[in-house]
Amino acid sequence: MNACADVLALCAQHNETDPDRLIVRLCRELLDQCPTSAGPTPLKILGSLRGVRRYYSRPIHPATGCSGLLVPYDGGYEITVHGGEPAERQNFSIAHEVVHTYFREACPDCPASPEQERLCDVGAAELTMPSTRFAATISKLGLTLASIDHVAAEFGVSFEAAARRAVILTEDPACMLAATISTGAAESPTPAELRIAKSWHSPAWRRERVDYRGLAIDPDSVIAQAFRHQDERQARADIGIVACPGVHKVQARGYAYPLPGNPAHRQVVAIVSSITTASRHGRQELRPRLGCHRQAG
Repeated sequence: MNACADVLALCAQHNETDPDRLIVRLCRELLDQCPTSAGPTPLKILGSLRGVRRYYSRPIHPATGCSGLLVPYDGGYEITVHGGEPAERQNFSIAHEVVHTYFREACPDCPASPEQERLCDVGAAELTMPSTRFAATISKLGLTLASIDHVAAEFGVSFEAAARRAVILTEDPACMLAATISTGAAESPTPAELRIAKSWHSPAWRRERVDYRGLAIDPDSVIAQAFRHQDERQARADIGIVACPGVHKVQARGYAYPLPGNPAHRQVVAIVSSITTASRHGRQELRPRLGCHRQAG
């Protein structure tokens, strides 16, 4: 754990040494106060239990670098989320700000550290996509683009957030990659400039390298084609990054959505799974044809 005053204060308040475990526990306890068996989490009700008095959806200046704000109001708080973002992203931002209330309670004068922001994302994922119900749905439907569309609609979150959650919770070896044109190449976007901006993996995804951020994607790959044409593509193929060669099941979708300061943002999200055989409970992973190795740079 990073020695951040805000995180240390929260852990001390609850006599817990693991901040990730603590945040998930606090969020599950909050969910238990208003349980749901279907549909999105009633975030505003949960927020009211944490002292949130008002909610606003309106423009937030890009210079702030955030999609949501939590400010004191009437002995509690008010939350503002960026009205220019899709509703499902606003939902996640509300949940993120609700989690901030735990840190404000533990250390009112502490500025929010990067570690606190990361933990608020962990908590927001649990609030918007409760792990037990979400994992059961993905286990039943399988890890596919269609199943991710289903849970995104069911839980009221973005496709990217649902894909990330599905990969983290699945028992299968899988990873999720989100790629876009690198900032420096924005004026002349070509497939060769497509790079991985974010990556997550399941506990069963065992490779020498599991963090693929910053790596370039082969312009002839399925992922690059989905980005270039802004459509959906699936194949058993090479991922398109040197760090992990071999044939995998690749499902990719290119799409656009607005971001603060970048209303024409485009990206591609890919779900990469190991090619497996046998049943879910008795399957064995087929190793890639070549061993994974580290990519320089």
